[in-house]
Amino acid sequence: MTDSAYLTGTGTAPDPWRRRPNSTPNLLNLPQTSSSGNVSVTSAALSQFSVGYRLLENSTPKPSNYNVFLTPISFTVLCP
Repeated sequence: MTDSAYLTGTGTAPDPWRRRPNSTPNLLNLPQTSSSGNVSVTSAALSQFSVGYRLLENSTPKPSNYNVFLTPISFTVLCP
């Protein structure tokens, strides 16, 4: 589940999730408590996953901190 007013993309390598152009808030005024860039991912079964990250908006006039959090992560181990 994504915030379609803020994000665009399908979450795949050729079409990653990214901030929709001219969406609000922008990276300069996005509070750390905002859920605007949150994405929920669910999978029936997997043995591994990869996360790619790249800052596409480089118009920030000064260095800024950008955070990527992977929480909460939960899993169920089936008995053989």
